[in-house]
Amino acid sequence: MNDRPVIRFGAFPFLDRAVLSNALDPLLKHLQIRLGSPVRLVLVNNYADLEKLIRQKRVDIGWFTPRRGGATKALGLTSVCRPVIGGEGGAYHGIIVARRDRGFTSIRDLAGQAFAYVDRQSKSGFLFPNLLFAEQGVSPLKHFSRVEFVGNHDRCLAGVLDGTFAAAAVTDLMIRSPAWAAHFAQDLTILASTAPILPDPIVVRADDTAIAPASLSEILRGMASSSEGVHALSQLTERIGITGFSSLREGE
Repeated sequence: MNDRPVIRFGAFPFLDRAVLSNALDPLLKHLQIRLGSPVRLVLVNNYADLEKLIRQKRVDIGWFTPRRGGATKALGLTSVCRPVIGGEGGAYHGIIVARRDRGFTSIRDLAGQAFAYVDRQSKSGFLFPNLLFAEQGVSPLKHFSRVEFVGNHDRCLAGVLDGTFAAAAVTDLMIRSPAWAAHFAQDLTILASTAPILPDPIVVRADDTAIAPASLSEILRGMASSSEGVHALSQLTERIGITGFSSLREGE
């Protein structure tokens, strides 16, 4: 395996980098065994940087949705499958979180307060919460005293706990995170929840002859068919909530 080219798996660190690296380690080890090449994790600063690395051919496999509709083919990518996350239809939600002791009970109560987002391309940490705000007639730039993009969900919650922000938009996967479960039980309250969100797909560079999209899809969707794959999948479920991988719907 040492003389095989390294396969680079790119991801946005929506969690603390060390936490996400540990969470994805079982997946990378499984891919390394099945693909017969070393697989290395590449964590970027934001989704735009991940697209840049894809264009520069410095990332082979990515876990993300390109910024612009229809950009998957424009970037020379093939979508192969999608992680399944426990919840309705394998989806998750964005949630608006505040400190319990602040007494906030709704988004309206946050008028004039500071608010934290994750990243402009984060579905649960920006895009879907803004759809929720629009449904309630809330304009974030007018409603909040200030808004900031802090980079990941952990920083959002830390900022709420220490009072830097009155509230933040994060994924509901944080509720069962070992690092945050106790805080949700004791210190944090959920003011609102978004519509269901499908996880970002796994994509591969179409020009990467070392990785056939169909083979990669089969490897990921078939993890439950081997003892080694079942073990890796159980660790993924425990660490990050991924219970499997599914085929994409037509047109995705």
